[in-house]
Amino acid sequence: MAPPPPGPLDLLFLDYQTPRPYGARSLETDSIGGTEATTIRVARALARDLRVGVAQAARTHDEWDPDGVAWLALSSALGAAEALDPAAVVLVRRVEEAAAVARAFPRSRRFLWAHDLRRIRHLGRHRRALGGLGFTVVTVSRFLEGLARAALCGRWWQRPLDAWRPAPPPALCTVYNAVDDDLGPDATPVDPDRLLFLSAPAKGLAEVIHRFQGLRRHLPGLTLEIAHPGYIDFERYRRFDRRLLALPGQVVLGALPHPEIVRHLRRAFCVFYPQTTKAETFGLIYAEANAVGTPVLAHDFGAAREVLSHPDQLVDGRDDTAILARLRHWQSAGRPAVDCRPAFRTSAVAEAWRALLRPGPPAARTALGPSATGTALGPAATGTASRPSARPPGSPSATGP
Repeated sequence: MAPPPPGPLDLLFLDYQTPRPYGARSLETDSIGGTEATTIRVARALARDLRVGVAQAARTHDEWDPDGVAWLALSSALGAAEALDPAAVVLVRRVEEAAAVARAFPRSRRFLWAHDLRRIRHLGRHRRALGGLGFTVVTVSRFLEGLARAALCGRWWQRPLDAWRPAPPPALCTVYNAVDDDLGPDATPVDPDRLLFLSAPAKGLAEVIHRFQGLRRHLPGLTLEIAHPGYIDFERYRRFDRRLLALPGQVVLGALPHPEIVRHLRRAFCVFYPQTTKAETFGLIYAEANAVGTPVLAHDFGAAREVLSHPDQLVDGRDDTAILARLRHWQSAGRPAVDCRPAFRTSAVAEAWRALLRPGPPAARTALGPSATGTALGPAATGTASRPSARPPGSPSATGP
């Protein structure tokens, strides 16, 4: 273990929600979710020229890796808040902790990194506090940004209070999730009968299995491989009927580290995801599958159209006939040519974060996805105490997608 970095941090991520600790090597050795994977990639990329820490509620001890990221227990980070004195803090998902973060880090610029639908619904309840505490809300897609904007505008019954006691709204922008820069196609043979599901069971797995079993009546040679994030325990996940996993043609892969996920993505004919149960707010598996040249068969909702690189990947997930026709077409005429959008690459995402962290007026630092202009609900609050720059002067500017 390297010694702890001296002096204050430029940037501190605060993850109150992760179910298991993660660190620099977790992508290679553990099965983790998309939020954790993106946090690792962004932290390591920014650590090339910034002093970065990632504090987690699930972590019990501190580590400092050779890439320069401090992986901290949340209790340690909060206990050493004055010594760490980060120029900026990023609260990951848990909007309920915004006031506590502001109290712990009164001199830091503050960001709420919104990833999931459930937490977006809580924004309206905390919208006045977020603006008053100087938070900028960062979403992971334009789709999610639209939902956040609606939540931050408030319900009709909240507006009389807004007129009586005006509160500055938080700024709002989009920075995409991150895909490894070097992830691309290779010469791995593709099995035309192998479909792949890679997500949590709550994201429509029962519906996907139902669609797959319908397909097998017409294409009996099909197989469906099923993998899931490591934080899911099928033995204890009562909202999913585990008997569905034993139906014909299905192979349960379990929880996989990222290199294994990539290996299965390369071999699969497509990622099979025609579920209508839960929309993806970004869909990292969409972007990673396309990065290796594997198409995704997905219902057109959530961020699917925004992230998937070819419209032929979108299908009505409620229509078995359309799903069968699309698969047969791909098997006979070839799969669509897909790739990863440049804005999703880790280097581009890190530059977008650097632009956001750079001091300046809100218009200069609202970058950051296809909605690069006009995404702020209003000016960012300036109620935080004066603080050194979160970024060295003269660093290259970010380029939005």
